[in-house]
Amino acid sequence: MANLHPYCIINGSLQPRSTAAIGLDDMALNRGYGVFDFFKVLQGIPLHIEAHLQRLFHSAQRMHLQIDEDAEGWKSLIQQLLDANHVQNAGVKILVTAGYATNGYSIASPNIIITTQALPAKKEADYSKGISVITHEYQREMPDVKSINYTRGIWLLPQIAAAGASDVLYYANDLVSESPRSNVFVVNEAGTLLTPEHNMLKGITRQQVLQLASQHVAVSCTDVTIADLRNAAEVFITSTTKGILSVTTIDGKPVGNGLPGKVTLQLMQALEMHEMQILAAAKSH
Repeated sequence: MANLHPYCIINGSLQPRSTAAIGLDDMALNRGYGVFDFFKVLQGIPLHIEAHLQRLFHSAQRMHLQIDEDAEGWKSLIQQLLDANHVQNAGVKILVTAGYATNGYSIASPNIIITTQALPAKKEADYSKGISVITHEYQREMPDVKSINYTRGIWLLPQIAAAGASDVLYYANDLVSESPRSNVFVVNEAGTLLTPEHNMLKGITRQQVLQLASQHVAVSCTDVTIADLRNAAEVFITSTTKGILSVTTIDGKPVGNGLPGKVTLQLMQALEMHEMQILAAAKSH
């Protein structure tokens, strides 16, 4: 089968993916040290690319990785890759490693890898019925950084599968933070939309949802407790690839009536409309 994404960019150079490589001494390989970001391209338009680049720059700064912060230069490089791969609908991943450390334990000149990939297919049943999750006590290191370290989330996959669940929600000191690849929102019994303010990665989709939700319901970025989660009328998670996805079972117990709730469904529709408007506006220029 032909590779639908035959090219990548390494350190500014367009290369065939089949022969592209980084060295064995790279710190991402040897120490798991690096950051990344990921965004969608729909109808040839990179969605929220400015916000994703700014988050990448923040992550790199926090991890002492020195990279060029010229957003226009990054956009040009990304467009070069989209053109080479004839991409209309895909995901773009930018990976920044700590480079080749001569002693195996220091930060060197970063290696930067940009790739495109197919977007995961959405399971319609997940959106119509919601998903099941488990909870797990854990706090990510440097949670404001989108690092390449997903050890705990991947380690938990067998436990998630054994529970018949699709994902896990992290909590620590009685406060809910996030899932490994998503932000979490709770609609309480009063109808207020709550989402954690601290100890999590501030997702780009999360920010879009907060802006849209403020037009429909009361919104509070605050501490969200395990009790808030257990007593919620609705729970949903958000991410670039998932959009808004309802959580209808937590640790084997139903959320609300066990179906996607009114606020969740309303925001799903609002987010979809918002993306359509962005695409239409981009095409009109």
